[in-house]
Amino acid sequence: AEDGIRDFCLSRGLGDVYKRQVHGEILLQVQNINSAKNSNNFRNHKMEESNSSSRKQREEQDDRDQSDQESDEYENLSDAEDFEDYKAGGYHPVTLGENYNNGKYQVVQKLGHGHFSTVWLVNEKKTPNYYALKIQKSKDSYCESALDEIQLLDSLKNHQASQEWVETREQWKKEYQVDLRADETFNVNYMENFKHYGIHGNHYCTCLLYTSDAADDLLCVDLGGRRIIKKKK
Repeated sequence: AEDGIRDFCLSRGLGDVYKRQVHGEILLQVQNINSAKNSNNFRNHKMEESNSSSRKQREEQDDRDQSDQESDEYENLSDAEDFEDYKAGGYHPVTLGENYNNGKYQVVQKLGHGHFSTVWLVNEKKTPNYYALKIQKSKDSYCESALDEIQLLDSLKNHQASQEWVETREQWKKEYQVDLRADETFNVNYMENFKHYGIHGNHYCTCLLYTSDAADDLLCVDLGGRRIIKKKK
């Protein structure tokens, strides 16, 4: 400056150089510390996200397991008959434990359904026997189909003692080494049929001999009076 007094500015001396070096090192250390903190925070954040994701996956798996357990006990609604078909002319609503045919049969569980009917496992209360009870829809057209089916089953049952069936059984015994009883006609055997009067109309009910798919791989097994026969290889 003109008055001999130096303008204010950073010193160019060695002391200032040293101070700047120290200051720079301190800034670098601070930056490294902040970077490490940010890295730790990032890792912690990722770990929290991972833990949260794992918890969510476990919860979803628990929900699926619970759903599978429930589906084992109760029928999946997506596989059941349409609820809208429980109406006049349609399905008859069945309750587990309900009695049919003047208390002769008691409903144990549902076996399945079709377009014409629902099918239920029933116990003949005075015996240890179980049967499949088929309950038709009550609309006239379904009742006509039920009567046709009953007539066919009646015809098969009545012809079990026919000479033609006797000769056929003898022929199969010689050619295939299969010894059939008279009632082993390879068709579903039914015990009886009756009408049930419900809130949606009159329903034809057919009591069928119940067999299990578990016998499919066996050559010959007795299931409540009916044997499943497979041709010998």
